[in-house]
Amino acid sequence: MLPVTTVMVDRMSRQYPNASFRLAVESTHILLRDLRECAFELVISRMLAPAMDDDLCMDSHFPYDWQSSRGPTTRGQSASP
Repeated sequence: MLPVTTVMVDRMSRQYPNASFRLAVESTHILLRDLRECAFELVISRMLAPAMDDDLCMDSHFPYDWQSSRGPTTRGQSASP
């Protein structure tokens, strides 16, 4: 996961120089809970089963089982730069 986040933070910090980034290593369950509580705006995590939650937007960006999830504060915005 570190190579993915390193590249992503590097690219996003160049595109959005005033943005702040906080990396957290937790289980998917805890990360999605924190996303719902608006502690995060974006979670990149390995999803073992497809999530069918109506309150989150799940996007698959890799040919494997990695997905990004956006919370309610970013609804309608694209997760891709």
